[in-house]
Amino acid sequence: MLLDHVGLNVTDLEQSIHFYRDWFALDLIEIWDSPRQAFVGNGGVVLGLMEVTDYDFQSLHHGPSRLCHQ
Repeated sequence: MLLDHVGLNVTDLEQSIHFYRDWFALDLIEIWDSPRQAFVGNGGVVLGLMEVTDYDFQSLHHGPSRLCHQ
């Protein structure tokens, strides 16, 4: 089983793209307007960033974040 990508909920898509590019040298692979999401990666690691502006990050149940594999 190979890991395909990891999906993360974020409150600010642009800020998150810059964070992962600046701190982890991940490249922007693709960005979508509807739904607001982007994929960043380096050929081996791919993160799916999904903008959810009203997401409750303090909640114990974190909803639709996911880990995908092939």
